[in-house]
Amino acid sequence: MDRLELVAIEQRDVVVAAFHHDEEVHHVGGELRLVWQAARRMVHDARGAAAPDLVIADPPRSGLGREVATAIAAMGARRIAMVSCDPGTMARDVGILIGSGYDVERVTPFDLFPHTPHIESVARLERASVTG
Repeated sequence: MDRLELVAIEQRDVVVAAFHHDEEVHHVGGELRLVWQAARRMVHDARGAAAPDLVIADPPRSGLGREVATAIAAMGARRIAMVSCDPGTMARDVGILIGSGYDVERVTPFDLFPHTPHIESVARLERASVTG
């Protein structure tokens, strides 16, 4: 079995530092290795790396932003699952991903906070097929 790697991308350096400080608590074990890095480092490191099968993004209310969305697209993942608590920033970020070669397969809203105006949404995107 190939070794699997899960890369967690975090916007705040303090969270990445806390993870590394308590790394033994977060040991996944087996053939899976968990790596945490800051979002700005991911933007740089994604260039030239092997394409992952799946990227799961759960950005803050402000969304991914152009730089991170473009870097995620450049990773070349076959699928992207994006969680969002703000339909406006999700639309902006999904638009960037569509412009970078992804198709929206499905968007599902979840009413996790009944009796409030807040919803969570999950978008599933797939890399567009290249035809000759």
